[in-house]
Amino acid sequence: MAHDLRAEPGAHSQFRAARLQDLRLLLVEDQQLMQRMMQDLLEAEGASVQLANNGAMALLAIASARASFDAVLMDVQLPVLDGHSATRVIRKQMGLAHLPVIALSANASFSERQECLDAGMNDHVGKPFELDHLVAVLRRQCGRTTGPQERRESTCIEASALQRLGGNTPVVSELLKAFLDEIATMPERLHALLHSGELAAAFEMLHALKGVSATVGARHMVRFVQEAEFRLKNDGGANPHEALSADFRSAVRLTQQGIGEIIAASAR
Repeated sequence: MAHDLRAEPGAHSQFRAARLQDLRLLLVEDQQLMQRMMQDLLEAEGASVQLANNGAMALLAIASARASFDAVLMDVQLPVLDGHSATRVIRKQMGLAHLPVIALSANASFSERQECLDAGMNDHVGKPFELDHLVAVLRRQCGRTTGPQERRESTCIEASALQRLGGNTPVVSELLKAFLDEIATMPERLHALLHSGELAAAFEMLHALKGVSATVGARHMVRFVQEAEFRLKNDGGANPHEALSADFRSAVRLTQQGIGEIIAASAR
């Protein structure tokens, strides 16, 4: 059963909710689990978050919004209409020169950042993101330069996900549980895709998993997916995919064990 990550803004911490209180944000992201994670974290900070799955849907959401968005978080690689193209439409055709558009991208290179700026984006946040950095960028772009900015350190467990996502243990625990739900069925899905020869779809699934795994701090899974992507592109032999399926099952089991220990520790 999927976990409902959305929480009443401010339900977990009155202090943290104040940082983005009353901001209306449009999150443009095509990966469902990443959507849920970011929406939950931003709403826990007090923001109101609307979702769009691609650049075309983002333009429709902006055009039809009853009240203007305070900022747009725009993934760069999107289906239908990519983030760069959507931002150019926002600036040139829709005439919204002052709407903050913040790029989300796993590519933190100088050329990628420059391409985002050239498209009309205001700033760039890398994936995996750190919540405090994302909040600081949003506050700066939305003109909130005063008020609570301090980082609240973890008091329960030391884990990369907990640190990166702001030390909010109840929220992170729910995110980790949702991540476990998501990866539980992935070995069967990958096996089916490989068996049917749908290598592009398999690669796409693994690539999306890598980004989410990095965000929640599942380092072993990130390393495995990087290796798996290479093997999908380069492995030879008659049928190398059976071994890849078996290795993926092992990686999922190790990840489930490690994250289960973190969840258990946070509940003590």
